[in-house]
Amino acid sequence: MENERFLRSAAAIKTEQSEPLLSENELKAAEHLLFQLLTELSDQYTAGRSSSVPVETAQELLHSLCFTLQIDPENWALCPGSVRALLQDPAQALQRGRDRIRRQLDRGRELWQSCCLTAPQIDNLSYRDTLKSIDQFWRRYQFSFFAHQIPCDIDYQLCLPVPERLQGVDYIAEYLYRLLLENEFLSKFNASCVISLLRAFCLDYRGLLINLYEPAAANAIGLTVCGDDPFSLNVSAHDRDRLQLQLEALSNSAQERLLDSSTEKLASQLQLQLPGAKEYLRQTAARLLPRIRTALQHQTLNGIFLSFGAG
Repeated sequence: MENERFLRSAAAIKTEQSEPLLSENELKAAEHLLFQLLTELSDQYTAGRSSSVPVETAQELLHSLCFTLQIDPENWALCPGSVRALLQDPAQALQRGRDRIRRQLDRGRELWQSCCLTAPQIDNLSYRDTLKSIDQFWRRYQFSFFAHQIPCDIDYQLCLPVPERLQGVDYIAEYLYRLLLENEFLSKFNASCVISLLRAFCLDYRGLLINLYEPAAANAIGLTVCGDDPFSLNVSAHDRDRLQLQLEALSNSAQERLLDSSTEKLASQLQLQLPGAKEYLRQTAARLLPRIRTALQHQTLNGIFLSFGAG
């Protein structure tokens, strides 16, 4: 049977731990129960019209089950709690997983609405189209059969991408929360200043796939390091020279400490309220540091900290 053949080839149950938390018998029993759930789900998917499905469909149904049950299909031993919940009561474990997904859907809708309400007043095609497409997700998402899938188009690039391990509604919820963090940051600045900065960053900031947050975060961090007003978002040539002299005189560890302290100061100045906003800004600064070090080797920070005119 195609379902069983795929299940046995996909369910890698090895562990690198010297003493696995799950016994071999538990893993075999869990594999058997998961196969039973997969067979039942296949029957539901075909509405009883067929006793088997193509291997590609079986693969998708299995991934959906694993996502719902919170089991890693590549290594079940990494999820002992979820496996034992399956062993104890498969139907209840599946129901709890689907209830969790429903709660994530409710949270995701709320986050989507918040992102729409707080969207920066900046005309960017990928930002606008992504929010529109995610609105379709709530209608297209079939979590009973394909809970791991993301049936929408996400073109807008975050400054800090969502980890690839996240799937389905978990990915959507995390994407939207990160987008909300970026929205909150941008809301602290005059929209005309952000637009002027974006023009300096990319003339076609409306049409190209760029992130709106990153140039503003970089300039605000640079101005804070200088001791200047971060709300201007405008790093002058003089500011860049000061930054270059200040940073190239420091060791790598001292550079890290300076950016950390400046990020902390900036977050306080901006009065960021959302949980994780300060950490998101800190990680943005950490991601900026390798670019700064490379630029310092060429004795110019022009491509990182940008200047713009009054228009």
